[in-house]
Amino acid sequence: MIITFHPFYFSLGFTFPLSKFFKKVFYVMECALSQCTPNVYRAIICFDNLNRFLKLDLKVQ
Repeated sequence: MIITFHPFYFSLGFTFPLSKFFKKVFYVMECALSQCTPNVYRAIICFDNLNRFLKLDLKVQ
């Protein structure tokens, strides 16, 4: 199975390997990485950065 991404997603801050927070969000949303728009990636990366840098302990439930 091959999953392709447009290089634009990497300019938004998308990296491999995915963070645990990123994986949990997609698991809860029950969607594949390729199904989301750039705005979804921006929002998740923003929350992930807040979680890491400000130590807010945000969780996915």
